[in-house]
Amino acid sequence: RVGRSKKQAYSYFLYHMKRLPMDAKKRLRAIVEASELGAGFQIAMKDLEIRGAGDVLGANQSGAIHVVGVSHFIRMLNQAVEDLKKGREVKQGEQLPDVTIEVPLPAYIPDEYIVSSKEKISVYQRLAAADSASYLDELRGDIVEDYGRMPEEVRNLFHVLEIKVAAKHAGISNVKAENVHSSSDRQIVLHMSESVKPENIMALLEKYPKWMISGSKLKISFKDLGANWVESLKRSLKALSKKAKNLPGQVAAK
Repeated sequence: RVGRSKKQAYSYFLYHMKRLPMDAKKRLRAIVEASELGAGFQIAMKDLEIRGAGDVLGANQSGAIHVVGVSHFIRMLNQAVEDLKKGREVKQGEQLPDVTIEVPLPAYIPDEYIVSSKEKISVYQRLAAADSASYLDELRGDIVEDYGRMPEEVRNLFHVLEIKVAAKHAGISNVKAENVHSSSDRQIVLHMSESVKPENIMALLEKYPKWMISGSKLKISFKDLGANWVESLKRSLKALSKKAKNLPGQVAAK
């Protein structure tokens, strides 16, 4: 029945025991998640994202929104508005270069996990647009909800993306696993950009003193990172993005 005034409306959806199309699953989930009063706009926005949207201005039915998704597009738009309000105009070519990750992890989406090539490309596009840990957590929940428990390769893909996000915030342009010539050991090498300051390096060394500095590179062996080297690397990158605390007898760099 249709709700009126203070009367709650109810709707029942019945379907045969068969695999629902992905768009149908997303629409049902949107209805379940938006069950409170006044949630019509939320459902409309979710439906817009499922159907695919065009450009904000103009008559095109496909465009930037369809490529990156509504939620991420709105996030980008809000950031651009904030930059303009604060007078921070970012010109073309001024953005930081993308971070490259070369680590020994099989990270991809297997065909048996997402069968449809179109859906797989869409997921890759959303993952490529990830710019924060919170957004990656949101994507992780959506993917598990849509496709089930993630296999190791997809979990590794999220590890790589988390390393990439942390490296970008820390001013690292490249994260690479390299062989050590003098031994059979391997090491992680971080290539620092000009945005990495001495106080950032000090913050890293205060917490993880086994890192070594070599010119514009930071190095550490896999053995020193430990068995769970992925998580240790993430923590190191987060420490690098901070500034060192003043230690006794030290003067903060200006």
